[in-house]
Amino acid sequence: MAQDSQPEGATAVTTVTTVNPDSLSLSAVIRLALEHNQTLRKATLSEEAGIQKTREIKAQALPQVNLNGNYSNNFIKPVIVLPGELTGQPGTISTIEMGTTHNIGITGEVKQELFNQSVFTGLQAARKSEEYYRLQTRLTEDQVIQSVASAFYQLQVNRVKREIVDSNMISTRKILTTTETQFKAGLARRIDVDRLRVNLANLESMANLLNNAIYQSENQLRYFMGMQMDDPLQFSTPSLANIQEEMNTVLQQESNEIMQLNDFKLLKKQEELLHLQKKAYKAEYYPKLSLFGNYSYNGISNKFDLLKTSGTSTWYDVAAVGLRLSVPIFDGNARQARIAQSNIQIKQLQEDLSQKKSQLTLNQRNAKMQIANSISTIRQQEKNIILARDIYETTQSNYKLGLSPLTDLLNAETSLTQARNNHAEALLQFKLAQVEMLKSNGNLQSLTQQ
Repeated sequence: MAQDSQPEGATAVTTVTTVNPDSLSLSAVIRLALEHNQTLRKATLSEEAGIQKTREIKAQALPQVNLNGNYSNNFIKPVIVLPGELTGQPGTISTIEMGTTHNIGITGEVKQELFNQSVFTGLQAARKSEEYYRLQTRLTEDQVIQSVASAFYQLQVNRVKREIVDSNMISTRKILTTTETQFKAGLARRIDVDRLRVNLANLESMANLLNNAIYQSENQLRYFMGMQMDDPLQFSTPSLANIQEEMNTVLQQESNEIMQLNDFKLLKKQEELLHLQKKAYKAEYYPKLSLFGNYSYNGISNKFDLLKTSGTSTWYDVAAVGLRLSVPIFDGNARQARIAQSNIQIKQLQEDLSQKKSQLTLNQRNAKMQIANSISTIRQQEKNIILARDIYETTQSNYKLGLSPLTDLLNAETSLTQARNNHAEALLQFKLAQVEMLKSNGNLQSLTQQ
């Protein structure tokens, strides 16, 4: 914002700043922020993590293949006790060692879920989670856009205020030079010279404060853009020549349906996830059926020559296929408690949905009200600037003719400065209200195209 807007037929009240063709416009700053902002990058990573979570759950429905190997050295073998009657020695007890000293085996197993309702429900929830993270990323994008736009417009207002101070310093220096000449000629008082010097010092101090505010606003934009503080970036100062057209059309924009806004859709997606979670708890009551197959190849020997072709080892294989059925019977009502908790969470979220709907409706209405108030304030401040300028110019002319004291001139200048600052602040509030309206309507992305 480089100039004060003006009513029809009025002269401009602030000088237009020359735009650097190499400087960044608001849309360019937003696009860079959407590309480099750290908060948005984290949201994007969460979205990618959701995709990987889906892959993890999908894996449970695919065949599970495992390969195991084992070796054991039975240096003390188990024995079996036999009565002497079996060995021809009645009344005695005999022991026989079991197994061999060295055993080695390799086992491969394949398992495929045939029916597992928990896995199937988990797949549905994983897909919904991906959608949830995508919505969260879109919501983060909107937050970044709003923050960038607010900081960008604040920068413009600080620049306008700095221009006003610069203009006042130029005018004060001219008056001070004239007054000092008059004082030397005995036509002015020392106190008038001192007052002007104090006024000039105050303006220089205000200029320093505004320079700091501009510096901070530029650094804030760099932060939102994910840039280093020392990066040599230039930010444009757009013309507000079309401010009248904006004020005439902004209230005619239609509001989008509340249910189409990302804030609301995010809660709806949470509700869907809670219903799926409840479904997953109910699925724990279902039996689970899986198909399995395994094959093992084993070697045994009393000598450590299992891998020798001419050794004493014996090798044999074992294979089996089958079905495995698991039927839950009783778990102390833990599943029932989890389902009850899900029902409570769903009811709580339904209250959140109702509250969010009311809040978003309120935001839309408040944004319109703020726009209307800002427009009214801008038009009032435009009239105030014209009136304050007329008073200042008249007082300045009278001061030069010796018809008005310096105090009147300084007061008139202060009033003009205040009116121009109020006008700049009203412009800021109008642009911020526009951003808030775009947010409440779900149209913040349109700022990337301006």
